[in-house]
Amino acid sequence: MREAARLVRPGRDGIFHEADWLAHVSTPPLEAWNRLREAIDLYAAAAGVDLFIGRRLPRLLREAGLTDVRLRPIVGVFERGTSAARSCSTSSTTSTGRWWPGA
Repeated sequence: MREAARLVRPGRDGIFHEADWLAHVSTPPLEAWNRLREAIDLYAAAAGVDLFIGRRLPRLLREAGLTDVRLRPIVGVFERGTSAARSCSTSSTTSTGRWWPGA
C-alpha cells in the first residue's frame, strides 16, 4: 500500500479494484459451485491470499497516507446459464488534491 500511495501523484485520482469474496454465491444453491468455492477457500488459506481485501482497502489506503478515500462497491449478478457466477468487487478511489495530510 505504501508503494501504491507513493506512486500516485498529488492532484490525481488513484483507482484500485480489489475482490471481496463475500458475495460469491450461487442462487439458487448449486453443489458444484459450493465445491469450487470450498476449493478456492482452501487454496487461499494455504497461499496467504486475502479473499476479503476489498472491504479493508479504504482503511489500508488511509494508513498508507492517502486521504479522502471513497469506496464504490460493484456487484455483478449473473443468472444461471450465463458464463459467470455472482461476483462482487470493490473499487476505492481518492479525490484530487488531498493525497497526503496537509497537501
